[in-house]
Amino acid sequence: MESRILRSGVFDVFAEQVLRMPSFSRSLVPIATLYFAASIFLAYAAGATSAPRELRTVEFDDYFDVEVEDAIPFPPGSGAALVLPQVSGLSPRLVWPAGSDEGEIELSDPINVSLDVRADGSRLFVLDGGVLTVRSAGSPKLASGSFDWAPLEIASPQGVAVDSESGAVFVLDTAGSRILRLQPGRKGDLEAAAALEDGRVDEIPLSDRLAAARGLAFDPASHRLYVLCPKDEALYEVAEDGELLNTRAVAGERWGNPLGLLFAPSADHTDADARTSLFLASGSTGRAELTEWSLELPAMAAAAAAAESAELIRVIDTSRFSPPSPDPAGVAWDPSEDTLLVSDSEVNEMSIFRGDNVFETTRFGSLLRSLSTTDFSDEPTGIAIDRERQRVFVSDDTGTRSVYTVELGADHRLGTKDDSVYSFDTDDFGSHDPEGVAYGNSTLFWVDGVNSEVYWMIAGSDGDFDGRRDTVGHFDTSVLGVEDPEGIEWNPANGNLYIVGHPDDMVAEVTAAGALVRRIDISDANPEKSAGLAVAPSTAGSGWSLFVSDRNIDNGKDPKENDGRIYELALPGGVIADCGNGVREPGEECDGGDLGGASCSDAGCSSGTPSCTAACRLSFSGCSVCGECGNGIRETGEDCDGSDLGGASCQSLGFYCGSGVSCKADCSYDAASCISGSCGDDAIQAACGESCDGSALGGETCQSLGWGSGDLACQSSCSALDESGCSVCDNDGVCEVGEHCGNCPNDCFSGGPSCGNGVCEVEAGEDCLSCPADCNGRQTKRRSKRYCCGDGDGTNPVSCGDARCTADGNSCDPAPVPSWCCGDNTCEEQENSLNCAVDCGG
Repeated sequence: MESRILRSGVFDVFAEQVLRMPSFSRSLVPIATLYFAASIFLAYAAGATSAPRELRTVEFDDYFDVEVEDAIPFPPGSGAALVLPQVSGLSPRLVWPAGSDEGEIELSDPINVSLDVRADGSRLFVLDGGVLTVRSAGSPKLASGSFDWAPLEIASPQGVAVDSESGAVFVLDTAGSRILRLQPGRKGDLEAAAALEDGRVDEIPLSDRLAAARGLAFDPASHRLYVLCPKDEALYEVAEDGELLNTRAVAGERWGNPLGLLFAPSADHTDADARTSLFLASGSTGRAELTEWSLELPAMAAAAAAAESAELIRVIDTSRFSPPSPDPAGVAWDPSEDTLLVSDSEVNEMSIFRGDNVFETTRFGSLLRSLSTTDFSDEPTGIAIDRERQRVFVSDDTGTRSVYTVELGADHRLGTKDDSVYSFDTDDFGSHDPEGVAYGNSTLFWVDGVNSEVYWMIAGSDGDFDGRRDTVGHFDTSVLGVEDPEGIEWNPANGNLYIVGHPDDMVAEVTAAGALVRRIDISDANPEKSAGLAVAPSTAGSGWSLFVSDRNIDNGKDPKENDGRIYELALPGGVIADCGNGVREPGEECDGGDLGGASCSDAGCSSGTPSCTAACRLSFSGCSVCGECGNGIRETGEDCDGSDLGGASCQSLGFYCGSGVSCKADCSYDAASCISGSCGDDAIQAACGESCDGSALGGETCQSLGWGSGDLACQSSCSALDESGCSVCDNDGVCEVGEHCGNCPNDCFSGGPSCGNGVCEVEAGEDCLSCPADCNGRQTKRRSKRYCCGDGDGTNPVSCGDARCTADGNSCDPAPVPSWCCGDNTCEEQENSLNCAVDCGG
């Protein structure tokens, strides 16, 4: 067989290797052999480029209104869902949700599935067992059918890709160290034998070092192939003639466990129809994930070096609240109460859920109260406050995607019986993933994670945000360098917005119209999953702070996680007001002629008029007959003077507590009686009302307090010990006074639990896997809303304290339900002085 090899530059050195490659079968006719760079090190010689940039994790309900168990929408836009088996030995499947007549396809390996997207529809390609199956997912006019590819002798297919323009199909064969390209015949024929006979099959040789490659994609915009090699942590960019163009570094568990790789239209519904992204399906048995990636540099990459850094002031561990907040998603400052409202969007799915998903705290992080929004929203992703009209806004990205308006009653408190609620559906405006929400200047703002968009709504004449008479617009956040935005906040000083998303360590400050003002680096906090934003006065003295909530590890990865946090970071430069507009705003002493009522007497002067500088700072240079330190009047440049402390206290100066401040002879503050520290620093400050602090328990244990066993803790307020983890049970095998089968089953429990008795007996080891008859709950809505009762290894288990476990006549008990119980002060028929002395006497 005569082969034609295209050579260029550094590729000549591999010609001999290519010529020695094994041929096809005897039916193989001459093939135009295309060429690929053989050595990994030459990838770097060709020039490495930027790593793929993650845009978002694509959820199942971004494409479907119905649920398919353990599925991801793959290939995205095909109408199909990829289902992985829960146990090994079973095959993955492509299925079509309820209402479709497409049936399902069983797969040997989902890596060999691809999608051909065209203006008039799309086609699904599946290579399995030497047969290429093409199924129309759009117009029935598109070619479909099954084609015999056995003559191509593909020993180890590890990826399929399609060029929508030419109709060519590529397959990665790692055993043959090659990529094959088959051009369709007339009327779209893709039979391999005919293609070989017509010379419509080309071959791109690969280096033997790419034998571990897994994943092939074709970019319709650049007409380039991408070969994924998890072993090398590299994504190789290849021209159609085989020239190696670039190498992109990839790392992480996702890239190490690929299930599928392809280019498809962006999941961002606001992007142009022709815009495509790289989609990566990854995972293992029973668990899969679909992520969307961009190969372009972020729009604001050049501005990253100019970012202003925010210094970390404090960390609030919401995980230590009682009840805890493991996944704080939204945070808002309430100026009338000087408190923070924190919403948790995932706690309802966890065994630690106690019914509350919103938490009110001081700015210092002390929990004041907790409340619930589950009557209208069980997963609040964002929260904002409008105190002028006494209302709170809550966003929810599950079920019917909505923004709720909670009109507060006469008590002006959220979560009480006099609240009233109404909402609008964000889907009506093309927003399918509402995350954070903000309010300001009679405008409601929310961010959409999937669309990477900020939406704004101006209420109609009635002032209500109900979507009926309102004006809605939006702008893109990707151009600001923010992908998958999670949180948004409005700055009352200048009408600017703060936006946080991915990357998690950067906050963008933009105008209400979407123009970038600056980027704020919050890497000092090292957030894992930034979610919500609030702007509030600093707890470290004067100035303003950004409060950023961090969900940390998602409960989807660890159903028992409890690691939520809120970071307070000093806002660099303070709140940036619009100096020069003639209006004195927060952060400004004055603006033009607006002196805020200042007079020369404020500086201890008896005559003259102060002025305002170009930097919006008061100037008393025009004042005369001015006083000095020691005259008992606090003047410009003085912290205090005599008894005039300007309202200062230990707390206002950033201390934890103290008996108060005084004034020194040089008119500076004397804070010698103030005490530093905070609740949560693991040091007991008794003078500040602490009886414990974190791990510092004053030497007390459950046993020293009279309990039998357990773990003693400190309440999140540091004002009292938390004995909820203590137990009267000492687990010595003897049922003693104060112990019974309810509080001490190991010592007093008798008779044994029974699977099938209609009660989910958690402490007896029953959960939705070991005893589905008693513990299985309703599996409804999206994946994140599934649950079952019990605390075992089942899918999203919840504790018996969850109201769903006892709904509709169900029974759930954290302790085994005995046939008889020692320790209940009754000597029952089965009991005697030997087996239950505590009830029947010794």
